[in-house]
Amino acid sequence: MTGYLGVYMETQGRRANGTDGIYSFSFDPETGRVDRLRVAVQSVNPTYLALSSTGEFLYAINEIVEWQGQRTGAVSAFAVGGGGNLSFLNQVSSNGRGPCHIALAPHPAAVVSNYTDGSISILPVNKDGSLSAPTQTICFQGKSVDAERQDAPHAHCFAFDNTGKRGFACDLGSDRVRGFRFLTDSHRRLRLKEHEVFISNPGSGPRHMVFHPSKPVAYVVNELNSTVDVLDMRLKETMSSVQKLQTITTLTEPLPGNTASAVKLDADARLLYVSNRGRDSITVFGVQENGLLEYVGAFPSGGRTPRDFTLAGDFLLVCHQDSDNLVVFRIDRATAEKTGEYEALSGVCVVVRS
Repeated sequence: MTGYLGVYMETQGRRANGTDGIYSFSFDPETGRVDRLRVAVQSVNPTYLALSSTGEFLYAINEIVEWQGQRTGAVSAFAVGGGGNLSFLNQVSSNGRGPCHIALAPHPAAVVSNYTDGSISILPVNKDGSLSAPTQTICFQGKSVDAERQDAPHAHCFAFDNTGKRGFACDLGSDRVRGFRFLTDSHRRLRLKEHEVFISNPGSGPRHMVFHPSKPVAYVVNELNSTVDVLDMRLKETMSSVQKLQTITTLTEPLPGNTASAVKLDADARLLYVSNRGRDSITVFGVQENGLLEYVGAFPSGGRTPRDFTLAGDFLLVCHQDSDNLVVFRIDRATAEKTGEYEALSGVCVVVRS
């Protein structure tokens, strides 16, 4: 198996000594061993990553403040070669400041979330894997109760439901999860039309979300108050809002300043994992028959500020933004055995392909 690591190239005065770019590595699913961790391709601030469903292409957010003289970030496309090699295809504007997430649609398109501008942009994906310039940008409105973090809308991720016919944007700044239906324009390009919304508790800060593969349930991790909202996704045409089933904390004891970040379901959808920055831990929830969550336990993440993690068979790989390490655990529910630790600058996102 091959893995890729997206990073911040400069943080808190540290820099990658001229080896800026996306890391690649080999991963052994039997032992959990990571080998050949190296920079596979040069790129500036390649933070959030997304692999195509075939594994042939990799897409990276370039979290930059200016692109070709415009006040916007960018998105890069790469072809995946043997041994984890990456070949640059092209780079286009994200059509917004502070891009932080990219989601690949079941259609030939990608949706980019622009955090600073509070917008999402649609980028067509061409047959050769390259990207075309954005064909639609939707700007959000609103704010919430946290004057420092919620003075404006902040789009943090976009997720597609299991049908591929609906998508949802987590807006940390306005405490909303915004729902969209898919349309096509006269050129058969993907377009989005907002049609429903879920409003979380004031000051929650919706960040990322995942869908249960067989139940009409979604899980939203809230960054600012370290909770998970369980949402009922059984929508009828006449319904205009998503219904909440449960809110559960990721911390057994409050910790001021803790922020929840990534949320992932295991392959059997029996366990839900959430990373905590501040507590520097991974919280584990059991998924009950009705889709609700119950707290199972937690374990230390092995570094400072676990920004993201991924699940690969019996293993969990977590990257840390402030301790410059990638840590691998063999997991069994809330039990985690550390099997390896590897140096990598300011990890933001980690993905693994078979």
